[in-house]
Amino acid sequence: MHDALMRMKNYTDQSPGYWKSLLRNTLYSNDTSRFRKILAFLQQHELFYPDQETIVLYVRCLYRRVIFQPLKVLPEFITRMTPLPPLIRLPPDIEVLAETQQLILFAEKNSIKLTDQCYNGIILALARARHYTVMQKLLFDLNSQENKEFELNIDGITGIITAIASDALFSETYASLSTKEERLEAIDKLKQQALDMLDSKDACLERFSMSVFYDSLMHAYALLEEPMVTKRLEALAVEMKTKSLVPSMLLTLSSAFELHLPAVVKLVKIVQYYWPELAEMISRFGEHFAFARLVDLATKQEEVSVMSPADKENENVYNKTKQTLIHVIESTIAVVGSANDDIFLRWAQLLSFYGNSYGIEVVIDAVQEMKSHLKQRPTTPTSMYWYWFHFASALLAENKLDEAIAVIDRMKTAGVTPLITIYHRLIRGCTSKPEKAVEIYNKLIMDGLKPDAKLFEALIKVLQNDKRLLDQIKPELDKYNIMLV
Repeated sequence: MHDALMRMKNYTDQSPGYWKSLLRNTLYSNDTSRFRKILAFLQQHELFYPDQETIVLYVRCLYRRVIFQPLKVLPEFITRMTPLPPLIRLPPDIEVLAETQQLILFAEKNSIKLTDQCYNGIILALARARHYTVMQKLLFDLNSQENKEFELNIDGITGIITAIASDALFSETYASLSTKEERLEAIDKLKQQALDMLDSKDACLERFSMSVFYDSLMHAYALLEEPMVTKRLEALAVEMKTKSLVPSMLLTLSSAFELHLPAVVKLVKIVQYYWPELAEMISRFGEHFAFARLVDLATKQEEVSVMSPADKENENVYNKTKQTLIHVIESTIAVVGSANDDIFLRWAQLLSFYGNSYGIEVVIDAVQEMKSHLKQRPTTPTSMYWYWFHFASALLAENKLDEAIAVIDRMKTAGVTPLITIYHRLIRGCTSKPEKAVEIYNKLIMDGLKPDAKLFEALIKVLQNDKRLLDQIKPELDKYNIMLV
């Protein structure tokens, strides 16, 4: 990226307007890290000085990051091997809080005051990334400002609705909402507040924000109404139909919500009835249905994961777990109509967080056995690649570095091509054994992959306290013409 920016600097228009246009385009990469690095480059070379609009673009990039990129819950390296807790929840996205802090520090460093519009975007980002406590503190601070009343907009309202629907503790501490009915009534009021904004002469609402708002409301009502009740959800669907709104972002937004089984079923049935043209999206709800089903089974203490080497060697436990997963695939097909091979990716991600490599191994086994019943999603990387990626991550969490490195060869044997992202992950897991990071780097080169700047950043971070190894790697930067910002 540095080389590309240097070429642009040397051969293109040098006006601030040109560079601001570049930042606007970068916004749609949904990559806050890239946005921040471009800003750093422009400041370093005195090409552009950030202003209020720059910060708004930065916030929008963060906002889009938590909507369009998979939520990331895996820390760089932490050793743990713990049972699944009684209340199973996906942990907060580990990158969003750091990126939010970077954004606020950047604004402070450049003496740029964050506007209410910026704070509303941050509130939504924190809510979608499940940082409810941080979000609540921010709201408290904003509402406690002297001589200024913080004004919510549609993004901030959507964030609060997301938090109320997903987190009972937030609802209790932020707004003293102790029952589901009270939470539903609070969401109804927030919805009306948002609709009043739409009717006001000063309203300037993007279609995108409106889609996020309505599709988030669908999740909220599905979650909080009683299992067999869809009164609010159906009324919302009718309202959306009259406004010619299609819940095209429903699936994309689902990762922010703690969807239980009845909620997934309600959403699937509502979409099937009111928007049958969204059949492809409905089929992709299989991953959410399967995850909710497995959480339900785990809550009932059914066999849904293999927890230890002893369990793996116990043929009865292993086969029972695999059979449970196969039954979940079958029930998903019965309810949703079909299932894709990404059906257990959320589950594998959760097991990876808890350092349960044995559970992911049986997931891979079950998916391979049911391959003929599952549609293969035409994505790059493939779903099977991500199962192996989470398997390697779980082994790192269990402090089994050599076994994690060996996953690359096991992938090849299974017919899955290792991509550079798994090498990134393995290198980041070599903090305590930096010489292994060099071994992984050499393996990457032997496998015919070309290292990128992100890989070198991870490698240098791991090797920073070992001068001998660092000196071995630095010439490689010149060899591959990579300059780190």
